[in-house]
Amino acid sequence: MVSHINSQPKEKLKGKSLLEMMEFLSPDLYKKFIEFGIKKIENDEIILKPYLLKEDN
Repeated sequence: MVSHINSQPKEKLKGKSLLEMMEFLSPDLYKKFIEFGIKKIENDEIILKPYLLKEDN
């Protein structure tokens, strides 16, 4: 979920995502995100729907 939200391009960031900005501004912090499993999702694969939050039972 976090990867999808932070991969969404933002108008205020001139079409860049938060992860892209983090990679540029703070490569060390970006590497930590990657270590935690947070990664860039391609624009055509981003899911921002409620079912992304649901757990499989």
